[in-house]
Amino acid sequence: MSQSTTHEGQGVVGVAFIVGLVALLGPLVLPMRPSMSVVLGFLAIVLGWFGGGFRGLGIAAILLGGYVVVSTAVGGVVLGAAQQGSFDEPVPVPSGYGLEASRESALGQAYKSEPVSDRSEASRMANDIVDDYASSLEHDGWRVFGHRGDEFSASLMARKPGSDTTIRVHAQVVLPDGPTGTTYAVEFQIGDAQCDFSVRC
Repeated sequence: MSQSTTHEGQGVVGVAFIVGLVALLGPLVLPMRPSMSVVLGFLAIVLGWFGGGFRGLGIAAILLGGYVVVSTAVGGVVLGAAQQGSFDEPVPVPSGYGLEASRESALGQAYKSEPVSDRSEASRMANDIVDDYASSLEHDGWRVFGHRGDEFSASLMARKPGSDTTIRVHAQVVLPDGPTGTTYAVEFQIGDAQCDFSVRC
């Protein structure tokens, strides 16, 4: 192997090791999303493999990247399960819409309204449900923000006074009987907000 090729390999391995360190330590000092850590971890593995293989800094970069990918993935699953299991709804869901608990969603708890035959009625219902929920939160002292709605959905975020607890509320028009169904309903979801640099809480 020529000296220039050796230097190139060492340079790639050096970059791989640095990328691995950024993937591991970046979330501690930078507003990085977990998905970015996983991408950087995979990049460290690839660069480490092609730059040095299983020797020297090459194997260090591979192991570092592998640790970041595995620990981030496992941590996300465990955290998501813990958040779903521990979420306490701050106020009762609005009455008068036939909302019934349907499933646990990625956001938290999901409810589904009684079916209606008109899409515009379902759209009004989605916005009304979120408006009513916002009123209940504000009555209990929560700070409501990011309140928005359109013809298909409505959402908001709210922060509990004197704490870092932040929730996200979302309602959307759905077809309860599938794409060929002729009725509409509203799926209403409540859960902990995932706040990062892209979602300011």
